[in-house]
Amino acid sequence: MVGNDYADRAATWRARSRNDNGWAMSTAFLITPFTAASAGDENEEVFNEVQQAIVEAARLTKVDLKLASDIFQGGIVVQQIRQAIEEADVVVAVCTGRNANVFYELGLAEVLGHKPILVAATKDDLPFDMAHWRCHMYAAPDHDIGTLVDRLRRAMEETIRARFDDPQPD
Repeated sequence: MVGNDYADRAATWRARSRNDNGWAMSTAFLITPFTAASAGDENEEVFNEVQQAIVEAARLTKVDLKLASDIFQGGIVVQQIRQAIEEADVVVAVCTGRNANVFYELGLAEVLGHKPILVAATKDDLPFDMAHWRCHMYAAPDHDIGTLVDRLRRAMEETIRARFDDPQPD
């Protein structure tokens, strides 16, 4: 049944008008700890810089960025988050601190056919079963936080383009 969902989404994507990047105004869903404390007691300033880098990358990519904290409608929170993830064209997940809610939502994203863009301070923020995924580190020696906006912008563009051009799951 998953294949039919992807075919339906592909038809929808192709029917939408495209923006000047060549694709429709896309939606990104950000899976993230809500505070620095829930991101493994990360430094508050660094936590805010990472969040701002994601917001800026989405703005540059002309992507409408949504978070679970943007949902105010009455209902079952987990179902609303699942729906938002399902409707998103790209998913970004901040794995810093190994927050349980982040990894739960990341599992939902994977089951729904997304190839999420992972962000973490270091490789130590990724558990064993996620360590093989591409991840944009910001505290690693060769990837500082100053390059995060550009790396995420490119990742969002390429991920959206790949989903638009070939929306079938692997």
